Amino acid sequence: MRGWSWIGALLLVAGCGPPRPTTLEELTNKHVWLMVSFDPPAPQPPSLIAFFEFDDRGFCPPFDLAVDLDGVPLEYSPNATGTDGTTCQVGYYLTATPPPPAPQSTVRFTHESGVVSITLARLLERRAWTANIAAGSRFRAGDTIGFDWSTDSDGFDQAHAFFIMGTVQQLAATELVETTALVTVPPVPRGLWTVAVGGVVHAAVVECAGAVSCGSLIVREDRLDLTID
Repeated sequence: MRGWSWIGALLLVAGCGPPRPTTLEELTNKHVWLMVSFDPPAPQPPSLIAFFEFDDRGFCPPFDLAVDLDGVPLEYSPNATGTDGTTCQVGYYLTATPPPPAPQSTVRFTHESGVVSITLARLLERRAWTANIAAGSRFRAGDTIGFDWSTDSDGFDQAHAFFIMGTVQQLAATELVETTALVTVPPVPRGLWTVAVGGVVHAAVVECAGAVSCGSLIVREDRLDLTID
């Protein structure tokens, strides 16, 4: 009997962990953010994944959510779901035809207990870097080339540029001035080069409902052929 009492005590201790959350309200430290890539060439839609993060209490994820972008369902992704032991991250991909671009777009994480959502400005508006110069234009080392970002409501996190010839890639100094990336031509050999301009921006948050924070990462790279004298 003493042996069985000892085993029972162990089982009792093992069962004293935190209970499985059953409502959105029980999830603490909730964050939602989107990752959007406009690198697929038009007319292909952007690549979009939505992340829902919260404190991991031993159940990741604790229950299913229905997630949509302006009414278009997003698909749960096991590959984008996991935990580091502290934070549970659950990912949902856009696999269907996206809704049309709009002044505002909303992603909703819906459970029978409530809704967590993020609304972003001009989220699905196609992004691009453009320069008011013709392909093949001639430049010298030290010249500056301006590439304008298409969506002026976005905030900028960083921009970068590389000059590419075959397998050679040369990083170029890049400065952000408002919505323009100013790229300085590096000292490279003469010839035909391709400048690749990319960056990371974020769409303006219109509303963050039910979460501690909301945000996005938007990426896009554009290329232009240039002649360096």
